[in-house]
Amino acid sequence: MKKLTPSVNPSCDTRPFDLIEYLEFSPFESSLFLTPNRILSFHWSNWEKTCEFFRDRMENCEITQSRLEALNLELDDLRRWKVWLKSKSKMISASLYNLYEAYLDPRLRSTWFDRKEEVLVSLHNESGPYITLSSMRWIDKEIYALFVQRKILTDFVKTRKFRLNTELPVRVYFDDQTVTNVSMCMHQISGDGMLIRIDNVKDLNRFVFSQSVCLEFNTIAFEKSFERDAKAIINAFSRVELNDFRSSSLVKVRLNKEVLKKYNNTQNLKTSDGKNYFIFAKFDDFESLSPHKKDIFTKIKGVVDLLEDHFQSELQKNAA
Repeated sequence: MKKLTPSVNPSCDTRPFDLIEYLEFSPFESSLFLTPNRILSFHWSNWEKTCEFFRDRMENCEITQSRLEALNLELDDLRRWKVWLKSKSKMISASLYNLYEAYLDPRLRSTWFDRKEEVLVSLHNESGPYITLSSMRWIDKEIYALFVQRKILTDFVKTRKFRLNTELPVRVYFDDQTVTNVSMCMHQISGDGMLIRIDNVKDLNRFVFSQSVCLEFNTIAFEKSFERDAKAIINAFSRVELNDFRSSSLVKVRLNKEVLKKYNNTQNLKTSDGKNYFIFAKFDDFESLSPHKKDIFTKIKGVVDLLEDHFQSELQKNAA
């Protein structure tokens, strides 16, 4: 199966993006990049309203039906990929398609995933090499996302509140010491908090075992666009250099380490694919250490809310 990559918003300037065009014509796996530098993007599965948009069209819109059919055909390729599962008592062969389906289906999951006895899986051959099923190293996050997207489209599964994907660089302090070359960024923002992405296990261990963790990031785009409109947000995030850590527009925040025990973070870290690790924190879990920027999380939430309102307006105009 080919490696999937998000499509790019073809606009190279800061004109308003076209949400409806994205929803009606882009492949389901594609993201809508809101800025030419790709710092901000949106995927339809990250908002309950755009999930409803597709569900409402599933029966009567030929374009939506054909896109779902294309998605099904792409996933069906995995039926030809043989895998081997073994425990101490038995071995079975199945398809990679079956493996993803079992992981997503609570009724099937208990058979192989939720058991005390460790299960091994090989994607290559009956003789191996094998890895533990629980390590999640067998999973491809882009393929997994396609299975989740199909489930959202065809089943009435719980959908999400509005959130934006981001690539906002952060500077990290472990135990009050600046650490260079840490692979960490602000990966997603919502009205409640942010998702932090850590890109290797070494940095994850430093995060977990340090006594304190502080993050520093450039706030100028949030400040320039706060309480304005969608166009101002796009202009601000398109034109500023957010990896400039010499700027006066920096904020330093301390993260409460108790966050590791909350929001299912412990389980999410255990089931990571071994490449990217995600930690969610609510804005209340942070303490601003910059006296002049105590309201930074109000401004981040404000930017998210403005874009959600803009998206809602676009959907309403399209439905009229």
